[in-house]
Amino acid sequence: QGENNYSAMASDRDAFDYQQRWLTKLWQTMQAEILRITGQQFLPYLFTYQVAAHRRYAQDHIQIALAQWRASKAYDDVVLTAPCYIFRTNADNLHLTAESSWLMGEYTSRAMHQTMIQRGGKWRPLEPVAVDWQSTQIKVTFHVPAGQLVIDNALAATYENAGFILRNGADAVIAGGITAVAVTARDEITITTAPGIPFDAKLTYARGKPGDAAHSGPISGGRGNVRDTAGLYDKATSPLGNEFALHNACV
Repeated sequence: QGENNYSAMASDRDAFDYQQRWLTKLWQTMQAEILRITGQQFLPYLFTYQVAAHRRYAQDHIQIALAQWRASKAYDDVVLTAPCYIFRTNADNLHLTAESSWLMGEYTSRAMHQTMIQRGGKWRPLEPVAVDWQSTQIKVTFHVPAGQLVIDNALAATYENAGFILRNGADAVIAGGITAVAVTARDEITITTAPGIPFDAKLTYARGKPGDAAHSGPISGGRGNVRDTAGLYDKATSPLGNEFALHNACV
């Protein structure tokens, strides 16, 4: 699952090491066992959500979430359905409500349907695919599953600069580093930065920063406000009678 790995061994701080252990010791071994038991002629898929409880475990890094995303990009049989930061939690600010667990199932079943039934290619989440970094401007191009990019609080409470934060080479937040964030094309977001950003700076999203609440979830956890418009036509009504627009949130 990955959540508790944020408070586990120090080696889990390295996204690549975690990804390799997860795939070789768990998933690939499990695949071989499934084929042996069922006799099926096709490899099974692994559908996973992207964990988002790092702050709840008092961690400022997101290496497990990064490892899951990278695995979905590197392997055809690993499918990342949705980031968990959009799903509401119980009072412990960690475990999902029953309705949120149902909602996660809706996102997962949609990814399964496209991948395995429609066979329109492996499902891909809303994710960055290219970055053009200039002196005071960063243009990020995304894979947009449906419609176009939007910045709002439909899926998660508003966070400064839509969840984007600049950090320096020592991983410290650059205060005032971002001055504006805007959608500038169907699949593009432009981030305006202050002059003099260090050469070794890096851009993060939905990670949060030191001093944020030790919570998970869309209200006060590490989160962002970038989504697509899939929910304009893709909606689902929960067992409690609540309607949800199934927009895709950025990883």
